[in-house]
Amino acid sequence: MSSGRWSIGALLVVMATCFVAMVGPAGAHGPEATFTPITQEPVADKLAANLRVTLIYDNDAEPVDDATVQVMPVDPSGAEGAQVALARAPEPGTYEGAVPVTASGDWTFTVTSADPEATLDIEVAIPEPAPATTAAPATTATPETEAAPTSATQKDPPVASSLPDGSPTPVADTAIVSDDALPAEDPDEGSFPWGIAVLVAVVAAGVAMAMAYALRSNKDDAGEDGSLDPTGPTSADGGPPSGETPGGPAT
Repeated sequence: MSSGRWSIGALLVVMATCFVAMVGPAGAHGPEATFTPITQEPVADKLAANLRVTLIYDNDAEPVDDATVQVMPVDPSGAEGAQVALARAPEPGTYEGAVPVTASGDWTFTVTSADPEATLDIEVAIPEPAPATTAAPATTATPETEAAPTSATQKDPPVASSLPDGSPTPVADTAIVSDDALPAEDPDEGSFPWGIAVLVAVVAAGVAMAMAYALRSNKDDAGEDGSLDPTGPTSADGGPPSGETPGGPAT
């Protein structure tokens, strides 16, 4: 019985040893890993580099998902900039981020991990960003305004009168003058006395008509005097005066 128990115990120890020997190396990762660059390019219109790397264990080639990855930018003169931590990407063992720099030029970005240990230098040429352009302000179209119609001033036409021969006197053409064409009125001067002008024109027309009538009457009187016999007077009925006989004086 005792020998059988020892045999079972020895068998269990051997099996446990074999299990530890098989599982131990598979479950433990090595202390070192390796970075592999995926993206290394400048950020458009910015002084920065866009980096994306993967971190893989050296002993079993499995991705490292819980590492702290830092990046130190170094300018062309060797001066170090501000250290930046890369963020974990959705893909296994992948880290990414934008690392800003202070000037354009050929920069070296040192990527490091403390656990597991890994280091990688990435060189990126950072160009000078394009100058910012200011957009022109939007202009609003101004609606066209129609010119106000020019008011016209029409002078009162003069009163027409007739000449002695019956023909009307010529009337001056009525001019329509724009307000802009008229000379500026002097506030000290009064307006033209159109009423007086009309009255004077009527009086002048009456005088002209009276003179014409007088001339015509004089002509008629002169014609009547010239129709009598110039040799002597006659009676009202056309014969010789009373007391005289035709052919000589009365006896």
